[in-house]
Amino acid sequence: MLHGRTARAAQSVTLAWDPPAGAAGFYVYCGTNSGVYNAQMDTGTNTMVTVTGLTEGHTNYFKVTAYNSARMMGTPSGELSFLVPGCIHFCAATRTGTPASLSFPVAVGHTYEVQASTNLQSWTNLWQTTTCTSNAWVSYQDPQAASYAKRFYRLIMN
Repeated sequence: MLHGRTARAAQSVTLAWDPPAGAAGFYVYCGTNSGVYNAQMDTGTNTMVTVTGLTEGHTNYFKVTAYNSARMMGTPSGELSFLVPGCIHFCAATRTGTPASLSFPVAVGHTYEVQASTNLQSWTNLWQTTTCTSNAWVSYQDPQAASYAKRFYRLIMN
């Protein structure tokens, strides 16, 4: 039987857009399900907003709508999704030969290093991603995990 652990913390994302002519302000809609927005922010005339309190490992969805001076809404933007990086899902190695595996979401423009240690003092680089070009989940399997009585992992984002 595989046992897993997940580490999480809160994150943020900054959204920016080009204003249409005649816009007096903007609403940003947020949600954790595509097409369902449970939060709305009036950004006034700001064309950039930072959304905080996002949970690592979850996908968030956003839309922006401009309004005019009479507060009449324009056509909403297309939906933007963002998978919040920073959490690690771990599945332990089994004695039957299944290697330990780590899965984690990545952010565009970053590289990630998976490191391992048996004593939490000296760390060995096991694997590194290339510069990420999409916001997605990636996985790494450690074929040597079963060779150690204990093995610790950490993820470094560059």
